[in-house]
Amino acid sequence: MYGLIEGAIVPLSSANIPLWDLGFAQGVAVTEQLRTLGQELWLLDSHLDRLEQGLRIAWLEWPEVLGANPRQELARLLHQLVASSSTQLDPGDDLGCCVVVTGGDHGRFRPASATPLSGSRLVGHTFRLPHAELARRHREGVRLITVPTREIPAASLDRRLKSRSRMHYWIAQHEAEFAAPGAQALLLDTAGCVAESPAATIVAIDGRIRRCLLPAPEAILPGTCLGWFLDLVSRYGLEVTRKPLHVTDLQSASEVLSLSTPGIIAPVCAVDGVPIGNGEVGGEIYWQTIVELGERTGVDLIHQSRQFAGV
Repeated sequence: MYGLIEGAIVPLSSANIPLWDLGFAQGVAVTEQLRTLGQELWLLDSHLDRLEQGLRIAWLEWPEVLGANPRQELARLLHQLVASSSTQLDPGDDLGCCVVVTGGDHGRFRPASATPLSGSRLVGHTFRLPHAELARRHREGVRLITVPTREIPAASLDRRLKSRSRMHYWIAQHEAEFAAPGAQALLLDTAGCVAESPAATIVAIDGRIRRCLLPAPEAILPGTCLGWFLDLVSRYGLEVTRKPLHVTDLQSASEVLSLSTPGIIAPVCAVDGVPIGNGEVGGEIYWQTIVELGERTGVDLIHQSRQFAGV
């Protein structure tokens, strides 16, 4: 795999940032996590849109290394990063890719002998997809369990911002694992309504009235995978309703789905121990989405995860 440090593509083992970088020192960093499908970056424009919005929210500028057309130059660098890393993949495999824009140097921590960086710093890297975990989710489903840790209120941190600070997610996932090994945390907001998991957007499907339920836009990160999924379900004849959701809304749904960029889609089989739907792993919308994605991209997610799971 390879890393991206400012404008240079380097072996991952050589990718590093200084200890005085604000992303390391204070978590001042906006990030995007992408993946490839058929070894081509998926939903790149949507990720760049969200990154650009995040920079504005965080009072950060595009790194100077990206020049006068930062979006176009970053897209070029990411394509180059993926092309370099894909040479290490077997045919049919895909990879993940992270891009981070940090606040640059922390002036107080930077040693006098170091060359100052003007403005933001650009870093990135590729990584192998967690196929064993993805295969397990497709085979067994995701078990969600609510945890004591709450989502950060939107008044404290704009939910449109995908930042590098993940401490509350880290704690929440450990709480879930402690309570039910192998489960995924489900965070609620301060009002006790469903927010999201540390790694995914959670949506409910009410098959009886053909409705897709999910929290209000201001309550969760505007997931790029979620935007793609909502375009699909509208064509499936489902009405999208965004409102405060309770755990009981998930437990009474015909399907609950976990949406994320690395895994794209996985079925939720239980919420706080209550089985979802008829107890089978994966319902109508899950299977319909898997088939449609395969037809569009040529990638069968379930087959790919099983093929490269290494188990």
